[in-house]
Amino acid sequence: MKKVKTLRAGIFSEIIIVILPLTALLIFQTVNDITVSDRVASTYQLQTASSAARQKFKLFVNGVVDAVDTGRVSDDAIHHLQLATEELKSVKRGENKTEFGALATKTGTLLSHMRKDRTFQGLLPLRETINDLDAELTALNVRNSEASRAVIQSSIHSAQIRKKIVLTVLVVGLLITVGLITLLIRHIDQFEEALRESEERMRIMFESINAGIVLINSETRTIEDVNPAALCM
Repeated sequence: MKKVKTLRAGIFSEIIIVILPLTALLIFQTVNDITVSDRVASTYQLQTASSAARQKFKLFVNGVVDAVDTGRVSDDAIHHLQLATEELKSVKRGENKTEFGALATKTGTLLSHMRKDRTFQGLLPLRETINDLDAELTALNVRNSEASRAVIQSSIHSAQIRKKIVLTVLVVGLLITVGLITLLIRHIDQFEEALRESEERMRIMFESINAGIVLINSETRTIEDVNPAALCM
């Protein structure tokens, strides 16, 4: 019985040896995938918002240029400025949310001035502000584009490393599995040997005991075995 328990414990420990690394690999992959996905999503949001805000502000600037001829900023230009402000305000998370918020405040202030006075004369004091905002939005878009490229390159590099790790673990796991199968076959042979030894001991005891023993099948009510002492009786 002790030998059987030892063999059972050996099989259980070997199964654990296989399960734990596979579980750890699955957790590692899942955590990394979630982290990379969050980084890419955050960077994409920043790039999209900065690019859209810059594009809308450029359209507003074109409307300001047209005001030189028309003498008044068009409704479409004001609408584009409003859209640029909304794009900047849409960023409420991430490391750059403060910068986006500051630019949203500046474009919002400019929008308030433009709604009060759309004439070309009213634009003249705001030319420097408009040029500064255009430069800031352009710089913000460039930084976010570079950051997006860096995140993508980092994600590709990380994916390549994880691929190598997974392949290495799979190869090692295959070798361990082959070894464990060999051990399990050996354990099965040992189990069979232990059962044969146990059966042999029981047979020796059954035949050598002085008391008569008759084994009867309770279902069929037939005699299955009789020891020598019972036969003598």
